[in-house]
Amino acid sequence: MRDRPSQRREEVIMKKLILLSLCVVIMPPAAAQTYLLLFEDDFETDTSADWLVFRGSASGSVDTTAAFSYDYSADGIPPASRSLGGTTRGLKLTANNNFLPGEAAGISLYPEGQHFSGNYRLTADIWLNIPDVGTTEFINLGINHTGTRVNYTANNVEGTSSITNATESDGLWFAVSGEGDALRDYRSYIGSATEPILLNAHPAYGTCAAGFPFNATDDTCADNGNFQEPYLSWFASPPYNYPGVPAGGQWAIAEVEQLDGTVTWRINGHVILTRSNLSGFTAGNIMLGYMDPYDSIASPAAASFGLIDNVKVEQIVPSPTPVISGTDDGWQEYR
Repeated sequence: MRDRPSQRREEVIMKKLILLSLCVVIMPPAAAQTYLLLFEDDFETDTSADWLVFRGSASGSVDTTAAFSYDYSADGIPPASRSLGGTTRGLKLTANNNFLPGEAAGISLYPEGQHFSGNYRLTADIWLNIPDVGTTEFINLGINHTGTRVNYTANNVEGTSSITNATESDGLWFAVSGEGDALRDYRSYIGSATEPILLNAHPAYGTCAAGFPFNATDDTCADNGNFQEPYLSWFASPPYNYPGVPAGGQWAIAEVEQLDGTVTWRINGHVILTRSNLSGFTAGNIMLGYMDPYDSIASPAAASFGLIDNVKVEQIVPSPTPVISGTDDGWQEYR
């Protein structure tokens, strides 16, 4: 026969176990609590009236195009990664396709009346179409812009930036090529009063990723092209069309995130670059863009273009800590 103190201890333990089984663990779905939609455009309809468009070129002539709600299935292109219902309309952009001789050119687009700050991210589906004879063109995504100017660059000499009619630039923006023919296929820029600064690792704004030594000659990470690790492992061919680059002739998901003062650029979930934002560009509009930094023209020119689809801006909201609750008076004893 058990003694009374032992029996009482067992009763208390059993009561606590019962109470614990009745507790409710409150954990909202992570996705619903993590991101709050602030802006989106899937380009299913012509939304050109809702966007501000700025263009630039080495000569000052208009050598860029923007086609809203373009049906890219006409080019044999499948639906974008995040398109619902298999729709195939998006934003088609071109640069340096219209004049001979060719010239560096760029285009920047901003949703009218938008301003974002704090913790948020920009995501978009991107595709760079590659012609038979390629040209090194780039899709640009940026954050914290004023939305009043074109942001692009011209490389007259590989690794240097020189825009003949240079204009003031702003914001933080990132560029990726399609076929991987440039020395620097992944680029990070910051605006300045004269022209964009290529700062893949500018010492004033961040440091190189592991294994990429800083090149003081042109303020970049050394050899940050596609033919090296980790790009070759991340974007191996096959299944990717071009070794080390994810968006050449296929869809990729690009993301620019600002979180607690750190800006991170991802493609298909891989961190391409991350750095503390020590610039003065901490809030503003988003930018979609396209540029050809070189004067060479693709052949056929009509096959050289970029597509952007399913643009979203979302506020990043910290997920709440799980709360364990109970209603019985004994719950206080358990806690």
